[in-house]
Amino acid sequence: PKSIQATPVKQAATKADAAGDASKLNDEITKQGELVRSLKAAKSDKAQVDQAVKILLDLKAKYKTATGQDWKPGTTPVQAAPASGDASSLSEQITQQGDLVRSLKTAKADKQKVDEAVKVLLQLKAQYKAATGQEWKPGAAAPVTTSPASDVTALNQEITQQGDVVRSLKASKADKSKVDEAVKHLLELKSKYKAATGELVK
Repeated sequence: PKSIQATPVKQAATKADAAGDASKLNDEITKQGELVRSLKAAKSDKAQVDQAVKILLDLKAKYKTATGQDWKPGTTPVQAAPASGDASSLSEQITQQGDLVRSLKTAKADKQKVDEAVKVLLQLKAQYKAATGQEWKPGAAAPVTTSPASDVTALNQEITQQGDVVRSLKASKADKSKVDEAVKHLLELKSKYKAATGELVK
């Protein structure tokens, strides 16, 4: 779905906006890093791996520009108290991070990786509480009256990246369960895009 028309996002004008961009970049870097690792593990074509690594390096460069510091695993950008729209975004990030923690525990990953993921999850919950004044609960979402162009653009990017993940998994003949999980996530993203824009992803 690379033909989606994305609404251009103006450069962040405030520190709060910059922090929000840094948080999104942090998420994108983490996802791209996972994609690179999966491609290497699947022994994909070198050109495909190089392309994924190039995107990862570009994202890290943008992160450094936005925050003034190098990106490190488990890093959560310090944000100003977010508005309700950001609180909704935080709620989604908490849900995704919770899923990641559960998947790491299920896969019996290294304790260090699990601890890092849990640390990020707790930081996100703390940010959510600071933004809304209440503890985060499963299914909780801050009310958002409109969907900012930045959210739509971020969804557009996530859908494109997730589509690439699905294609790479199919090309590498990965386990059906992994492919199904990736496809499920892609459909969820498309559903969010439709809810935000009222249009189907093309």
